[in-house]
Amino acid sequence: MASTKFISVDIDSGQQKTINFENTILNAGVAVQGYYVDYGGRDHHVLSLDVSAAIASQSGSQLTVKATCEMRDGSNNVARGSVTVLAIAYCDG
Repeated sequence: MASTKFISVDIDSGQQKTINFENTILNAGVAVQGYYVDYGGRDHHVLSLDVSAAIASQSGSQLTVKATCEMRDGSNNVARGSVTVLAIAYCDG
């Protein structure tokens, strides 16, 4: 009998993480559950903020997800953070 499983993982910006759902994945998706980024105590105005999560690959019971969390100011200073990603998989068994 198929079931839906949810696993939450923290991923640093630009990195990826492989999740084992223990059963063959029939369909999967990811969502941004939260994020954290700062300039380390210095005063900056935020020009842009880019936060994303995506599936990098899927094979059998393994799902690899990647994330980006980047903030820029008007002087092109960049701060990178981490993303809490919710991986959702519809699995066989």
